[in-house]
Amino acid sequence: MPAPNRQLLLELLALFEKVLQNSATNRMSSLSLGTLFTPHVLCPRSFSAIELQQNLHSLTETLIYMIDNSHVMCRPPQQLLIDVNKQLELIERSRNKSTTSLAAVNTAHQFCVANSDTNSDDFTANQVAQLYAYIQSMPNSGTPMKKKWIKRF
Repeated sequence: MPAPNRQLLLELLALFEKVLQNSATNRMSSLSLGTLFTPHVLCPRSFSAIELQQNLHSLTETLIYMIDNSHVMCRPPQQLLIDVNKQLELIERSRNKSTTSLAAVNTAHQFCVANSDTNSDDFTANQVAQLYAYIQSMPNSGTPMKKKWIKRF
């Protein structure tokens, strides 16, 4: 997401969170906020009236979920931050080497592997994590195969 759009979303979610904290006096629940703001926040301007009517319920549910989980939604997982910091330290140590181009790939891979190990009883989750790590390890040269897999994933 572009930085200005992400910042606006974070500010809106913070505002919604403050409104929810006073829901006893203002009677605005996450359902009310979602219903009111969905056409303005999530619906593309290119939607026709029919498309808006068809998609409004699912988009409203999406915004309600975002409002209810705003405190954790836009924050990266703690383990990912730890992995990124480790990779940055490795980059600083090996600044003269050519291994720095794989730092982000290794971080994503380590994060997915760490998450898949904690849920070892869920075979599907493990396989999805491994697939994600494999896709992330593909070269970033804009190959059509990687674009195809990212789109499918």
